[in-house]
Amino acid sequence: TGYYAGRKAADYCDTVALGEVNPEDVKAEKKRLYAPLERSEGVSWKELNMAISKAMQNYCGGVKCDALLKEGLDLLHSYREEIVPQLYCENPHDLMRTHEVLDILDVAEMILHACLMRKSSSKQLCFTRSDYPKMDPQSDHCHIALHQENGTVIERRVPLDFFGDLQ
Repeated sequence: TGYYAGRKAADYCDTVALGEVNPEDVKAEKKRLYAPLERSEGVSWKELNMAISKAMQNYCGGVKCDALLKEGLDLLHSYREEIVPQLYCENPHDLMRTHEVLDILDVAEMILHACLMRKSSSKQLCFTRSDYPKMDPQSDHCHIALHQENGTVIERRVPLDFFGDLQ
């Protein structure tokens, strides 16, 4: 599927013109990316990585429920608000790791949102909800699709055969 997606993306690029680049946007993005190198103290990527891992173990473990999943989202949100602005690093390698952990934070939030959407347990998915113990009702025979628009997570359910005929 990666090869197919790459081919389609390349085909699409042939049909569109390059847009204008706003130098202020570039400057702001560089500032955001290099900000951890500008700080001499704070929280390291290792600490944030451990905190995210522990949060996922505690709030999105083997048995899930709405209350714990929402608490986990709140905790990850507090990390984003309180810890991310304090991240610092001493060299480009640590900067790379810092941005990897920021990606892990995004993925952890997506996982919690997806878990909140699934309102049943599933033996095939090894997914257990204590508040929804019923196994695989017809309403949950779907894909859960998530994306973000302007900082808001948009959730939707997609039929299992949404892609149509592969040929």
